[in-house]
Amino acid sequence: MMISRCLLAGCIFGVLSGCAQYYIQTGQLDAQLDSWEQTHHYQKALDAIAQLPADHPNHLAYEARSKALLSQQQNYIQATIDQANSLARKRQWHEALDRYQDALVGNPDQPHLQQGFDNLRLQRQIYNTKLQHQLNLVEATTLRRRLQLFAELQRSNPERLDYKKELEALRLQQQELYDFLVRCAEDGLEFTNFTHGQQCLKMAKGIRPAEAGQELLSQLSSRYQQIDKRSQSVRERRSQQQLSVLEQGFKAALAQRDYLKARDLLEQQEQLNPNSSHLITIRLELDAEIDQYVRQQMQLGADAYSAGQIERSLKIWQPLLPLDPDNLRLQSDIQRAERFTRKLKSLQQNQ
Repeated sequence: MMISRCLLAGCIFGVLSGCAQYYIQTGQLDAQLDSWEQTHHYQKALDAIAQLPADHPNHLAYEARSKALLSQQQNYIQATIDQANSLARKRQWHEALDRYQDALVGNPDQPHLQQGFDNLRLQRQIYNTKLQHQLNLVEATTLRRRLQLFAELQRSNPERLDYKKELEALRLQQQELYDFLVRCAEDGLEFTNFTHGQQCLKMAKGIRPAEAGQELLSQLSSRYQQIDKRSQSVRERRSQQQLSVLEQGFKAALAQRDYLKARDLLEQQEQLNPNSSHLITIRLELDAEIDQYVRQQMQLGADAYSAGQIERSLKIWQPLLPLDPDNLRLQSDIQRAERFTRKLKSLQQNQ
């Protein structure tokens, strides 16, 4: 058997080599190269040129064409990969795989093409597995109620064989789905997909067959509870670290009288710790300090306005508006100063 396979492989190689030699000897190589180029069978063209004897009269010309074909092949491979990836993003898996297969026919043993093709098949498999998981979860949400209804139908009318068969089929499906959900919960622990695993565990509890024990589900629940506690502890530590950074930034902004930044940093602290009485006190103190600062600056602006320094008054008043956007007096003062400035500029232009 081994000898036969070797002979077969040798024959195939001989035929392919003979084809190339035939085109070379009959002077049809150029036409065949054109045909392979048009159909993107670049590898066949490159292999044929490689079989030319070194003393061929047009060896240099064919060598230049070989370089051009190699460049076209690489561009074609990259274009194929880009097109297949674009189709894959649209979930057009079959069309994307067809692009790879078409390219591999004329360009076999190209590592980038083969790797892309293999990766795409794996992506499709993962995607289909996710869809199957989602389908199983959807079925699990309705299965329990269907079991209850058919059990009641069969109990109330035991002569109906169709009820009995349907109930048996549902119980078989119940066992299969239960086994799937338990595996899903176990995989969630193994692959750290805790949210999905807990969802599977919850549904497994909901459709657990009567003959299935609770010990396994109890063990899984205990492990997930431990993970939740550790996760909660980690979240609390991170929250405390974030609060500490925000508090330092708040104090620095307050010292520089950057009240807008201080207010924003305080709001971020309140989001992380909404029930903090300390932050409530800080909020009241900040609001009082901002109110006092706005009143002082408004008076400085009014003094500048009275002294005829209109532009300076605007520079003082305008930054106050984001701090106290509902201050009607401040809005009125700014509008009055802006009107005066516009009139003054108009008069200066007319002179």
